Amino acid sequence: QGEVGEGGGAAGDLYIDVRIKPDKQYTRNGDDLHCWIQVPMSWAVLGHDLAIDTFDGKRNVTIPTKLRPEQTVEIKNLGMTKLNDKDQRGNLIVHINVQI
Repeated sequence: QGEVGEGGGAAGDLYIDVRIKPDKQYTRNGDDLHCWIQVPMSWAVLGHDLAIDTFDGKRNVTIPTKLRPEQTVEIKNLGMTKLNDKDQRGNLIVHINVQI
């Protein structure tokens, strides 16, 4: 609620327009965060462990063997904090693109 109007009139409304710049690494879908990584073909066939940057620091991600096209790896509780429950978080979904 805004201030009282001039001459003692009724209080007005305050509107705030919030704009969030897109992030270069992450996109958001509800409480989940999505990121994309590129991996070499050898990792897609043989599997591999690597560290990725998250909002909570580096976390290990296991690239599974025999990776399927457009396969994702889901890391529980590394997404955004849920609005109605500050103890709960969404997930981080890692989209894996194979370099050819």
